Amino acid sequence: MLLPSVTLSEAKRLLRGWTHATLRTVPHSIRYHFRQHSADVGAGDVWQYLRKADGWRGRLRGARRMALDGGKVRYTRNNRFLILNALGKIVSFGAEHTDNE
Repeated sequence: MLLPSVTLSEAKRLLRGWTHATLRTVPHSIRYHFRQHSADVGAGDVWQYLRKADGWRGRLRGARRMALDGGKVRYTRNNRFLILNALGKIVSFGAEHTDNE
């Protein structure tokens, strides 16, 4: 069941923006990355995490771009990162950590 904070059309749009990458399914990928990075990016729930990642993807200007294997690209700005696959789907979104953290 969907949370009241998201409409069905928004949920479909947000889910279509992700790829499963090395995990079994898109939901598995989202759950894994949400658990790993939600606190780092200030997301209180999975929908907020997906919205933040989607919003970041729409504002890549000024981000440092680094090519990765398999056609993926990592964008970094203000201690945040977003990894997109060759089709522009989100692989991961989070915050970079320094050695002091």
